Amino acid sequence: MALLSAYARILLTGLVGPLLPERYRHLWPWPELMGTPGVQAGHAFLCAVAGVVLWMMGLVAYQTEMAERVAALLADDKGTGWVGPVTHYGLVTYFAYVFTLRGFFLTLLLWDGIVRVVAAGASRSAPGTLFLAVPLGLARLAARGLRAADMRRRYGKASEPDVILQDKDGIRVRRTRPHPEWNAHLAYRYGGRFYRLHHYEEDAVAQGRPCFEYRFTPWPEGETLRRIVDVTPCAC
Repeated sequence: MALLSAYARILLTGLVGPLLPERYRHLWPWPELMGTPGVQAGHAFLCAVAGVVLWMMGLVAYQTEMAERVAALLADDKGTGWVGPVTHYGLVTYFAYVFTLRGFFLTLLLWDGIVRVVAAGASRSAPGTLFLAVPLGLARLAARGLRAADMRRRYGKASEPDVILQDKDGIRVRRTRPHPEWNAHLAYRYGGRFYRLHHYEEDAVAQGRPCFEYRFTPWPEGETLRRIVDVTPCAC
């Protein structure tokens, strides 16, 4: 049973795993199998072959449909005289096929496979398929927009300026957005004095509304200043 499970993991990883965009591959349950030599390149090659086969099958089906349509038109005894579909024969057929819904989709599938197999041959790492990258990218943008809306609802607008308060020997900085680059190794200058970040609270409350609060204490005397950050009541 364990052997069967191992084969199932390998098969599932080989069929589905390489389709994921690179930024999501670490979320795969068995990422170590993804790095097995030949898995990504082999998958990209098979997808490229499948893309070519499906594109040709779609083209043949399209030509057959158009041939039947033209034959029905020529057999029409009403004499409408409309012979436009005849122009779909020959080289024009290939271009007309691409602009159909089915042809457009299969052409995207074809180029997706070609790009992935070329990338796999050049870097030994095939990128994810476009058909997953686009919806996942749109979902990521939607999630980012929802987070921004939630931040705006909870903390207020990002354009609101920081509030700087004196706190005994130190200072407090309240703002509507966090400062991810602030840390305890930096020296902060305000009012001609230097401070060190002592405490950070992301759920502080000021005037009945949550905010991000940074508490600073005086910089220790004699300690070297490596990098100085000016604290000003600026917007985020």
